[in-house]
This record gives sequence, structure tokens and C-alpha cells, in this order.
Amino acid sequence: MIGLFGGTFDPIHFGHLWPVVELQQALGLDSVRFIPCALPPHRQPTVADAVHRLEMVRLAVADYAGFVVDDRELRRSNVSYTVDTLKDLRDERPTITFCLIMGMDAFVNLPTWHRWQDVLGLANIVVMQRPGVQAALPSWAQQIHCRQRSEFLRVSSGQCYVQEVSPVDISATQIRNRLAEQVDVETMLPVTVLHYIQQHQLYTKT
Repeated sequence: MIGLFGGTFDPIHFGHLWPVVELQQALGLDSVRFIPCALPPHRQPTVADAVHRLEMVRLAVADYAGFVVDDRELRRSNVSYTVDTLKDLRDERPTITFCLIMGMDAFVNLPTWHRWQDVLGLANIVVMQRPGVQAALPSWAQQIHCRQRSEFLRVSSGQCYVQEVSPVDISATQIRNRLAEQVDVETMLPVTVLHYIQQHQLYTKT
């Protein structure tokens, strides 16, 4: 079973990495692919360009067992639709179970995604949730919700599972703002990523 974790990663930080480590261990994922998004359909354009964001992800995941980088969305020239990525992966590895990893906010908005029902036909979804938070799932999600981890691990697509992970209150916006104001961010992201940002003078005021 392979986890898929997409995002702009502008920049990648411990708020991305640490919860996914917990989730990987909890579900026994063989690997997790970090997939930087090129042109996000639901977000503002990125600050750093694709080359820099990809290299920062490569640096960030290098020390984590089972974490790899997948740059297929950056190699496309169009909008990054998850369904296209899943179709590519399914064609490459038809016998593998893929699990999309996302937060609850993204999950409840899944019906706004391009061909979202096809997404469910190609993968399972793992929703990261803070411990003790009982978020109400929308009616469409209740129909595909697996409450038992063992049940979820037996199906290959079309199901969702909510996994509690420790909260990490770090955001890319917060990091960019602190860097612009020359405020320390050493505890918020890997040192290799910070050195890369400094070397290329990313997120500085112009």
C-alpha cells in the first residue's frame, strides 16, 4: 500500500512531514510519495517556482525511510488534477493499493474536485485528524467511511479512513512571513530546506 501526499509545499515543513510519519507507521504503508503540485486548481499561485519547490521536497524527505518524491505533476503543462495523477499511477502499478492522504478540510470539499467520483474509484483516502476531535462527516462520506482499520486495509479503492495524528501548528504562510521579516524558522522545517531557502534567497522581501 502506497500513500500519496500532494501539495504546493511552498515551502515543505514539519507540519507536512511529522503527521505523515505517524500515519505511515499507523497504517503500515510501504512508502509515501510526496507529489508537488504545479498549478493548483483550488489555491493561489505559488510563491516559489516549481524547480525550487521540487528541490526543497527532495531535501526534506531524504532522511525519512519510505518517503520518495514524485514529480509527475510538475512535468505536466496543465492544471494539476488528482484524477490524472491517479490514472497514471494505476496504469503503472495496477495491482497496488493507493491511499490519498489529506486533512479533514480538504476531504469535506472533495466534491468540488475535478471528477471527484473517479478519484474514489482509483484510490482510498486517509484523512488526518487531530486526536479527540469528532468532526461530522458529510453524508456522502459516511457511505464510504471505514471505522475499523483492519477493514480499510482490506479494500483497494473507494473507501475512507480517519487516522488521528498529533497536531503540528506550522503553516507555509507563517514560514514565508517570518522569513520575509527575518525571523527565525529553524524549528519549523528541516535544516537542509532552510539552507536551500537562504542560498537562493527565497521568500525575502523585494
